[in-house]
Amino acid sequence: MKFLIDNALSPLVADELNGAGLDAVHVRDVALHNSTDEEVFAWAAKEKRIIISADTDFGTILALRQEAAPSLILFRRGSPQETSRTSQGYFSKSTIYSKTS
Repeated sequence: MKFLIDNALSPLVADELNGAGLDAVHVRDVALHNSTDEEVFAWAAKEKRIIISADTDFGTILALRQEAAPSLILFRRGSPQETSRTSQGYFSKSTIYSKTS
């Protein structure tokens, strides 16, 4: 699996995934940090990468485009009480969107 980490998340997410043996790049690594969500989405689809983001707009783009790729993992930050109980202490919820599953 190949991942593209969006601007809504730190480049450290890509570093951690790479450290775990996965193929991950941050939008800054591929000069997409100033791009629109649509451009990021199109690049991820072309490169067959799963987008990882905290930007809920990507779920809307996926639904409107009615295409099978790319898939999307969406992290949502919870309340301080929720995040303090998570194992990572940062994200409390995630949603995975995929037209192929």
